[in-house]
Amino acid sequence: MYLWICPDTGKVILISHSYGGLTAKLIMEKMPERIEMAVIGSTNVKKTMLYRLYCGKIGCLLLMLQNRKRYKKENITWKRVCDSQKSAWLNFNFPKRKIIYEIPTLLLYAQYDIEAIKESMLIWEESFRHSKLVEIKDAGHNYFWDNSETVNLIVKDFIYEKN
Repeated sequence: MYLWICPDTGKVILISHSYGGLTAKLIMEKMPERIEMAVIGSTNVKKTMLYRLYCGKIGCLLLMLQNRKRYKKENITWKRVCDSQKSAWLNFNFPKRKIIYEIPTLLLYAQYDIEAIKESMLIWEESFRHSKLVEIKDAGHNYFWDNSETVNLIVKDFIYEKN
């Protein structure tokens, strides 16, 4: 997750992906007045088999294997991955009571994301009065890294269009 402070307002622009979207949701719930806008990418809010899988140590192992090059480069440890798994999944799901956020939000998902993520992003869209949902074509779940030029352009256009 990334936070940028708008020089004009002092408010924050949240940019999140995957688990980071769950953290962004918590921040938006606790202090919406501090947020200028948000970008939420491919955050699953459906309790699927993937949820159950990632709640255990096997989920930590899968993440370590999937991201080994990046984790090694960034010195991300097994403990850090497991701690972030536990923390993220504790905050899983949208609340039972529907919250409509007023925060302008860009919602992203990849063409080759799993179906639960695509469905989740539709749930996210229903929770924001001022949202824009965009599919990143020819990309998988890690499109922020794999297709960064396209994604950065979409995010930049959204931010500048709202300001």
